[in-house]
Amino acid sequence: MKKLLSLAALCIATFMSCSDSADFEIHQTYFTPTSPEGIVLYADQTVDSIRVISYDPWTAQTNFVEDEWFTITPTVCNFNRGEKVNNTRIDITATPNNTNKIKGGLIFVNSIYTIGMSVHQLSWLNIQFPVGRSVTTDNEGNELSDTDRYCVFETRVREIKGQFEVIFTTYANNATLTSDAEWLTPVEENFANAGRHVVNINCEANPTEVERSATLLLTSNGITTPITITQERKRD
Repeated sequence: MKKLLSLAALCIATFMSCSDSADFEIHQTYFTPTSPEGIVLYADQTVDSIRVISYDPWTAQTNFVEDEWFTITPTVCNFNRGEKVNNTRIDITATPNNTNKIKGGLIFVNSIYTIGMSVHQLSWLNIQFPVGRSVTTDNEGNELSDTDRYCVFETRVREIKGQFEVIFTTYANNATLTSDAEWLTPVEENFANAGRHVVNINCEANPTEVERSATLLLTSNGITTPITITQERKRD
């Protein structure tokens, strides 16, 4: 009896699978990779991309909080529904952010379902060291808006003569790193190629009994981000 029941169950399952398969369709559309922060570009960054995985044809469009500052391509993906899973790269082309504000926008993909991805462009360059400090309030303690918040880069060094590293990534060729003080000098100032750079900074001894500060200016694609260096006073 158990064998008969098992055989009957197998026949029913097979019949249901075959009869349903003709009508069954998968409808799924999603971005990859995904991040809770969405797509984040730095101020000198003008290109990025994201992929759309979909079982259905789709169209894409942008939506902006302020003026349009990036475009996407392609905006249409056509294929016969149910033929295959489509993996398409959407390229993002932006302009450098010289507004001193964080820019925001959205990408919408419309298919069986509509999905969205936020896109932000920061107002500062990609400096890994010194580590940036996020500023979210003004001098009076009032909360800054999402577009007005910014990042400052600063570090302290000892009073003696020495050397330390600054690490950053630029997204455009011909970046520069300069100093506004003679006692603080980058070993390298010009960077012909975009990419990650580790730069040694020479620091002279502080002959005074007060702290002093100088600024390194990192410039890429017309955008400048300062790095403040504070040197401790001469020890007794």
